Amino acid sequence: MRLLNRGYIVIRHKQAYWNWVKAIDQDCDLNEDDECEPTVYLINEDFFDDEVLVEQYFKKIFKSELTMVTDNESLWPEKIDISTFDLWFQITYIGGSVVDLEKSDIDY
Repeated sequence: MRLLNRGYIVIRHKQAYWNWVKAIDQDCDLNEDDECEPTVYLINEDFFDDEVLVEQYFKKIFKSELTMVTDNESLWPEKIDISTFDLWFQITYIGGSVVDLEKSDIDY
């Protein structure tokens, strides 16, 4: 068991995100109320202000979530700003302790 030098942000998708996904993939039938797995992003472990932290990382997170659906940027929303981020995603947790319970090394 090892303590990693990372913090984390956990996000869930809101309905605006699922509406966008459905516009790209008509076979998608997921909604905000479904029990979809959240995404965990590892961040610097030393932070003191959640708002500053979100401002620092929201674009990377937003673009990562979009790329998981399509890397065709012409299909992405026109605005990738904090207001749109707040409409599309919910940050459910921000924390500073990540413990690796596995014995094997982390692969990248």
